[in-house]
Amino acid sequence: MKRSGGNMIPALIILAEILAGVACLLALYLHLPAQRYRSALRLGRKYLNEMKYDEAVNMYHKAVSIEPKRENGYIGLGQAYTAKADALANAKNSKLSDVTPVYDQAADAYQKVIDLDQENTDGYYYQAEVYTKAGDAAKSTDADLAANYYQLAIEVYGKLQTLDRNQVVTKEMTRLVAMGGTDSDTADTEPEPVPKSSDDKLTITLVPHSQARGEF
Repeated sequence: MKRSGGNMIPALIILAEILAGVACLLALYLHLPAQRYRSALRLGRKYLNEMKYDEAVNMYHKAVSIEPKRENGYIGLGQAYTAKADALANAKNSKLSDVTPVYDQAADAYQKVIDLDQENTDGYYYQAEVYTKAGDAAKSTDADLAANYYQLAIEVYGKLQTLDRNQVVTKEMTRLVAMGGTDSDTADTEPEPVPKSSDDKLTITLVPHSQARGEF
């Protein structure tokens, strides 16, 4: 019996060392940038679905700080800012001065998507949508500001048309002109092409308004 117990002790020590090594490897794996990035995206989407917009914004900011050259984090950040601005716009006694800066932050996030890939149609589409929402929020109290936002949306849609001649985009441009866009010829003329670098590639297609966005 003593001999058997003596043999078990070294085995237990070896097993403990193996388990400790596995735990260290697991901790290292979970802290790799790619894992931290995906974790931040998942948490950002979770908070966004729970309508915890500030927490979602923080998570997406964390994601883009980990992987600043990847577009999905900025798309999520733009969506979080847009949802926050929508909630502010629909709140009782909301102030325009509280709403439009948040839409501007959403537009800035989508601009980062465009800067990273000038043929990413999602970036243009979402940015134009944000400018339209900002115009809608402003139109009842500040017609000039609303017209400026609508014009920004028209210009972005014009750039998008060089990548995707889509009837939805054309109709939206026409509607925005009627609502206060300052350039009435924009919807009927060929817009200036978006500058492209030699290695840019079209990787994401236009997403219609009605299509729900899933987790990245």
